[in-house]
Amino acid sequence: MTKTPLIERMTKGGAAKTWIREVESKDRQIKRLLQLKEGYLNIIDLLAREKEQLTKQVEDGRYAYSVIKECNRELEEENVVLKKDYYELIMAVGNKYEGETRHETALRYIFDAEKGSGEVMGDVSLADTQESEG
Repeated sequence: MTKTPLIERMTKGGAAKTWIREVESKDRQIKRLLQLKEGYLNIIDLLAREKEQLTKQVEDGRYAYSVIKECNRELEEENVVLKKDYYELIMAVGNKYEGETRHETALRYIFDAEKGSGEVMGDVSLADTQESEG
């Protein structure tokens, strides 16, 4: 390759070598910046996907919350009715047995009526009712 007069002059004083080193340095910096840019774009893409997933989780959570809230409301309404019915039942007990709560006496009355024999049952407890229900 033949050198042009301009290249001849630049290479004699070493200015060309310095200029070439600077260009190569700038080229490396540009390549590094492009790599960093690519890395940042990948990170942005990952963050965007994570945001989508988190948004879906939040939406799913809101839906689950609304379902739970509605179920809770229905259970509270049912509880009000059950409490009313329960208190009506135990308050119907005029004379409770000594040493028993109104609940236990009401339970005794129910068992006696179910038995149909007119016999008064022995000690009745919640444990007995749970066993007979299971």
